[in-house]
Amino acid sequence: MAQGFKKFLIIILSLLIFLSSCASNDKQEVFMLEEELPGEDEEAILKDGGTLKLSMRIPNTLNPIYADQKTVVPVLSLIYDSLIYLDENLTPQPNLAKGFKVSSNALEVTFYLRDDIYWHDGTPFTAKDVEATFRMLLGHDTIYSEKVKDITSCLAQDDYTFKIILARPNSTIVSAMNIPIVPRHVKNLDENPIGTGQFKFESMRKNKSITLVANKDYFKGAPHADRVEITLTRDNQTAEASFLRGLVHAVTDDVIDLSNFAIKKGVSVKYIPSLNFEFLGFNCKEGVFQNANVRRAVSGALDVQKIVNDVYMGRAEAATIPIHPKSGYYQAGLMEKNLDEARELLILSGYMQGEREFYKNGQAFSFSILVNEENVSRVAIAQSIKNELSSFGIGVNIVTLPFDEYREKILEKDYDAFLGGVDIAVDLDLGFLFSGNNYFGFSDMAFDSATYGIQRATTDEDLKNAISVFESEFYKKQPILGIGFLNNALIYNLNLAGDVAVFPQNPYYGAYMWYVNQGEK
Repeated sequence: MAQGFKKFLIIILSLLIFLSSCASNDKQEVFMLEEELPGEDEEAILKDGGTLKLSMRIPNTLNPIYADQKTVVPVLSLIYDSLIYLDENLTPQPNLAKGFKVSSNALEVTFYLRDDIYWHDGTPFTAKDVEATFRMLLGHDTIYSEKVKDITSCLAQDDYTFKIILARPNSTIVSAMNIPIVPRHVKNLDENPIGTGQFKFESMRKNKSITLVANKDYFKGAPHADRVEITLTRDNQTAEASFLRGLVHAVTDDVIDLSNFAIKKGVSVKYIPSLNFEFLGFNCKEGVFQNANVRRAVSGALDVQKIVNDVYMGRAEAATIPIHPKSGYYQAGLMEKNLDEARELLILSGYMQGEREFYKNGQAFSFSILVNEENVSRVAIAQSIKNELSSFGIGVNIVTLPFDEYREKILEKDYDAFLGGVDIAVDLDLGFLFSGNNYFGFSDMAFDSATYGIQRATTDEDLKNAISVFESEFYKKQPILGIGFLNNALIYNLNLAGDVAVFPQNPYYGAYMWYVNQGEK
């Protein structure tokens, strides 16, 4: 995609939207999304035929709106489509919606839908279907509730125009619209799962398998595979065993341990950006890390990029702030390791540098890092931090506990520092992490103002300035040190071929471009 278009999208998506009752007469401009097939390669030669073999946990429902397991939704997306999808840079791209507009006063977002889409039963897809889907979302507690929390109303204005109105500013609402759309005319999707997606439902063996067939009329092009056989599993161990035995072609690391497969012969891995942010959190309320300069010193003594390279080996994007590096809003980059500055900050805080260690009031500077023992990557990160800080002159004690005990100590602020993780919302709402009764005992009015400034921005320039202010406050106050955003993964064997491109939050979005090698038909 051309760089100019990417810049264009960022500018448009950064307009913030807030509630109004009188925007209908505002001057508005329509922005049409560029048509681009995911992973399209003019030189790729794709083959037709064969049966794709996948696995999925036994679902509580075949209606994706009410599914209670996030791992089920990507497989169901073979049947259902969404208004947009997210590309590898977390940028929204056209799907059922071909464009959108934001009112000049930034109070409304209107989506323009394709007029050539049909449900699997031949019924035309319209904005009434989108409206019905969103009314289901707004009326129930679902796995999509966070995405639609700011939507107060929605309306199909005509057959191919759909509007949402928000309760508060949200700069990235379009990015959150990768939500499956379901038909309003089908009353029971468990009995009759009809979508607009790549494959059509054919049959189901209860608790055993689901069979799909190619949607030859799919608007992005007919799938290269004839069928999809989905093995239903009760647990992750069964899914892993199925992949090992060759009963399925591809699985995600949501259901298997990637470390068991990443180095196996005949197995390929594609990494997928996620918004799962890992960090080192400091106890800002009591103990040695009450002092912001001490927090900054510890952060400045660490090489985050090296930690990510050594521990995750490609399975994470290093990031010292809670904004994804691929989002287009990550401005300052990584905080660089600076031992001289770290040393000066400790001396400024009353520490003295001895032959091997820093000390204060006759006591060596040391602290504990709390880790949940089940997370082997965090244990490895803690060890890497210990090694680096020890060579600098700061002692580190690693405390590993079962998750329940680990969580209890965090809630009680009974720690010096801890390694944790959190899902960052696509709307860049960071208040939940740092404001109120947060995990770190952190409180700072200037920091809170910078955090909420991101939500209050109304133009692209305002948003970038707000993020710059936030980053400045973040590095000065340093309540946490970001480690990075984890990558999810698609693991597949050599029988799966074609253009195996993967996408954030939906590794099976491009499955219509996959085919099965000879001998697997």
